[in-house]
Amino acid sequence: MSRRVLFLCDSNMARSIIAEAILNKDGAGRFEARSAGIEPAGLVSPFAVNVLKEHGYPTDGLSSKSWEDFAKAGAPEFDYVIAVSSGARAAVRAEWIRGGEVFHWPVTDPVLVEGNQTRMDASFEDVFDTLKRYIAAFIAQEGGV
Repeated sequence: MSRRVLFLCDSNMARSIIAEAILNKDGAGRFEARSAGIEPAGLVSPFAVNVLKEHGYPTDGLSSKSWEDFAKAGAPEFDYVIAVSSGARAAVRAEWIRGGEVFHWPVTDPVLVEGNQTRMDASFEDVFDTLKRYIAAFIAQEGGV
């Protein structure tokens, strides 16, 4: 049986979406990842979709969701809740009542980077690389290799 992981960030627009896609592919069969936001944006950043596609990760079905969807009665329980923003970390500590072990992976929000297309692409690439490293270590430690 796979272990369930919920990635949380502020808006569920980029970081947690990217993490969900990476873990679902790289940890397939061992992990089942979902993502949500404390205050969901209601859309997925096209830059997040682009960086995932460039690295060969599926993007079908990715959507911005509220963490409240996963706190309702009958919602799946999680073995791990991983906050990828400071806002999500604070909310999890204060309010999260479901789920297992809680981790915080500090990841810069690429949506806040200002500039041209090249700078935005580079920002999302950096976030992808950071999350890929975190997830590789997580899989090795929590899910075996």
